[in-house]
Amino acid sequence: AMPWAATRAVSPVTTQIDAHLVELLRLLQRQGVFSGLALDASGRATINLPFCGSLGEAPAMAQFFAREVLDATPGLRGVRFFGTDVSLAAAGTMAVMASQVDSRISFEVQECDLGCTELPSAALSIGLHPQPLPRSELWGRIIRNVLRSSDRCVFTCWMLPEAEELVRIIQAAP
Repeated sequence: AMPWAATRAVSPVTTQIDAHLVELLRLLQRQGVFSGLALDASGRATINLPFCGSLGEAPAMAQFFAREVLDATPGLRGVRFFGTDVSLAAAGTMAVMASQVDSRISFEVQECDLGCTELPSAALSIGLHPQPLPRSELWGRIIRNVLRSSDRCVFTCWMLPEAEELVRIIQAAP
């Protein structure tokens, strides 16, 4: 059992969402997204999680990295996840629970508006369902901010119009 299992109420919906996340992370791993990440002097990679909301994905993400990425990636000694959103709700609690999965993994959260606050540099950004509004200059600034922060960025979207807007923003980025 995971350390967080006793304190995290896991509904069938959460279990299904976690399974889909793990499926996505396995796909990214097969495609080499986690290979060759930029590491700090201690061998840790920073992964930004923009628009993280309540950070409900954190425990499953931590478990995946602990079991399937850390030992399989030469030189990678740890991962620091940095989550941001304009409102964090329960993200702090989720960050604490996820950080207990493995001592090599940490989660930090910061409430901020990515339309006007720069993300710190990271080896990778994983933006789960940003929901960009069509032709919104604010969302253009937010997505460009994420792109500037990382060598590699992965975005997922719930609906095709969101994905199309995201592609439009990325293609227009300098």
